[in-house]
Amino acid sequence: MDKTVANLNETVWKDNSFTAKCQIPIDVFPVQIQNIITDYNKYLNYPIEFTSASILGATSVTMGNCIRLEVIKRWIEKPILFIIMIQDRGYKKSHPMDEIFNPIFLKEELFAEQFDESVIEFKNQLKEDKDFDGDEPVKKRITISRFSPEVLYKIHKNNPKGIIIHCDEAKAWFGTFNQQSNNADEQMWCNMYNGKHLQRDTITHGHQYIANAFVSILGGTQPDEIMEFIKKNTNNGLVDRILFIYPDYLKKQKWSKTDIPSTTVEQWENIYSNLSSLFKYDPENIKTVKYTDEAFEKLCDWQSKINDEDNEKEDKIFTGIVAKAETNVHRIAMILEALSLATNGENSMNNVGLTAVNGAIKLIEYFIDEALKVRNYSNKSKTDFKSIWFDLLPKEFTTEEAITIAKKHKLAQRKTVFNWLDSDNIMKVEHGKYKKKLK
Repeated sequence: MDKTVANLNETVWKDNSFTAKCQIPIDVFPVQIQNIITDYNKYLNYPIEFTSASILGATSVTMGNCIRLEVIKRWIEKPILFIIMIQDRGYKKSHPMDEIFNPIFLKEELFAEQFDESVIEFKNQLKEDKDFDGDEPVKKRITISRFSPEVLYKIHKNNPKGIIIHCDEAKAWFGTFNQQSNNADEQMWCNMYNGKHLQRDTITHGHQYIANAFVSILGGTQPDEIMEFIKKNTNNGLVDRILFIYPDYLKKQKWSKTDIPSTTVEQWENIYSNLSSLFKYDPENIKTVKYTDEAFEKLCDWQSKINDEDNEKEDKIFTGIVAKAETNVHRIAMILEALSLATNGENSMNNVGLTAVNGAIKLIEYFIDEALKVRNYSNKSKTDFKSIWFDLLPKEFTTEEAITIAKKHKLAQRKTVFNWLDSDNIMKVEHGKYKKKLK
């Protein structure tokens, strides 16, 4: 590692006076990352959830095709994530994206300068030697924002480590679907998510082939836009692959009168530098890691539990979300392991351990709740709020849990919940405790 990250005992991490409101469990991150996230919230009003999402996205593309996780024999996962942040205009979705990606943008700026110099040199060599047959310079990229499928294939072909769709407005991504043929783009993105080989044939560009795909997505959008997208894309499984983040509790905040500490910005730059050093791309030596035994045992226990819950619910939406959560949890675990290594000065990733798995389980359960929230919002026009509330309830619950679920998803207030509890499909076990009557 060529950059120093502040030690956990240093005073820079000792300010515990600020408690940020959030829904995402940021305690899954190393404490250095937690402090960076909360500092951006404290001093710049960046929502906790959006900064967290940006860190996940930046880490994902920095790892890229350098490493893969063998869950079990023949089951391989890469740290590819599709993340969509949802809120109305004015809630600072793009600010944390740009701040966290700034080290990446600076690297791309250097790539652009190197490319321009290479082009000049290439042209000069052509002038000097008509028989010169050297390779034409290729521009290195990490992020792209606006593109056609043909351009995406070309950029990825030239950047085999991987790329990320970084778009302030995610509609720049999903708003162009199916302009050429019906459902073709959704299927292409389902394949992108899987991280296998990709190929397509067009009249203009002929045959395009990517042997080892790695494309992550990080974007922001507004509630109405994403609801429309969901309604049009529920049959192919693409929606279930997306990690939604919708902090609907957000309110406008007063400006801070204090500057963010320079150490906060520097520490993220150092952590990113360490991540870059950890994951250098060599197509001949792509590393494969496995879980530690205790980490895999923990994941199996979680999968068994969520499977039982899925079987009890008998809900197609929940089933679809959980099916992809069982993939995303591995990818998140890889990312959390990488962040831990980068903040602790390690120079090699050899396995994925229990701490990363515990964090991944907490995060994926948060993302399951967010997906259900978003899907329920999109269905409100055709489903009554009481049915939505009932579906979200656990098999056994307390009065306060029932009220909390209704308020969290903006379905009803306390008085209405008491009326809903008096239903044929709910049985009162004792004072304040209830059980769902499942068919």
